[in-house]
Amino acid sequence: MALFTTRQELEDKMGAQRVLDLFDDDRDGTLGQGDLARLEETISEAEDTTTGILIHKGWEQSELKGLARDRSLRRATTQIVMQLAGERRPEFNDAEGRSLYDFQGERGRKTLKEFAKGVQRSRLEAVHGKNDSLRGRVSQSTPVSMFGRDPSDTEESYAGRDGGF
Repeated sequence: MALFTTRQELEDKMGAQRVLDLFDDDRDGTLGQGDLARLEETISEAEDTTTGILIHKGWEQSELKGLARDRSLRRATTQIVMQLAGERRPEFNDAEGRSLYDFQGERGRKTLKEFAKGVQRSRLEAVHGKNDSLRGRVSQSTPVSMFGRDPSDTEESYAGRDGGF
């Protein structure tokens, strides 16, 4: 089940006729069972993109349902669906091979990435935000394995040794 956008939101954004043009693969003038399955698959792909970006920001899977009410996140997800839908019909591409809705998908992803960085915030976020590592609230120290010492060396410090730090 779609969480961040719906077929109706897609139709509101691009028009029901354009949705039909992009998903009516058998060209019978209606969205049949197979056509609707491809539409739902496209919506799911955009939902996965949104979910991945939000989880990267620090939201928990259990919190996404409440966050799905945020209109800016719903709009960004719908824009990604528009891009994916446009890619289904190469006959609508411009001379450079870009679909009619590439700019929409790019704008939607930009919105989500700004949200992930904390540049844009949801009205549903707490004042301090969910990603406490932003603005130094949580230590992001260098992982131990990054500058691992020789395990056979038993000295406490490298300071003062030849080639030491």
